[in-house]
Amino acid sequence: MATMQERIARSDSVPPKCVPFMLLTERQREVLQHKADGYNHSEIAGRICLSKKTIEARVRSIGRMAILGEPYGAGRPSDYPGQTRITIVGLIQDGIANGYLDHDLSGVSIKPLSQREAQIVSMLLETGKTAPQIADSLAIKLKTVEAYIEHIHLKLSIRNLYHLAARVTYLKLHDMWPEPVGNRGRKSVVSF
Repeated sequence: MATMQERIARSDSVPPKCVPFMLLTERQREVLQHKADGYNHSEIAGRICLSKKTIEARVRSIGRMAILGEPYGAGRPSDYPGQTRITIVGLIQDGIANGYLDHDLSGVSIKPLSQREAQIVSMLLETGKTAPQIADSLAIKLKTVEAYIEHIHLKLSIRNLYHLAARVTYLKLHDMWPEPVGNRGRKSVVSF
């Protein structure tokens, strides 16, 4: 396993936004790939034969590494509420965009989102807002936001926020992102 200094030295020829990827260990990259594939901590633990607590610790260490620029920051997980989640979303987006992570669309059908659903996707991925924060920002009920998120999951065939980040990044990167439709318009389904 490469030391931190060796990984930093290798990162000199890497675009600046990809440097956090070069600092990850192989196991951390494997965990991040599983997060991008939409698996939860228990599922990842079963896939790579580690405990759920170990997976949770690895995910926190990935987030802290990206936030602080070092593998094991001095702060506790509670020192970065919400930042770890959005940081991992950003790492997944960079990983898909720069080929460090894979994304498979075989057998997946994508339906266009409504304009409001596209707005919510943008708020989830770009600002890291949670459902209650989105409800406050849009002045709508939390249950309405949750219903929109459920529709997004169904239309894009995703499992969670990290899977959403991978899917949207891949679709946009390959010019396959279906344009949002108005409430009255309907577009066909895109199948892969």
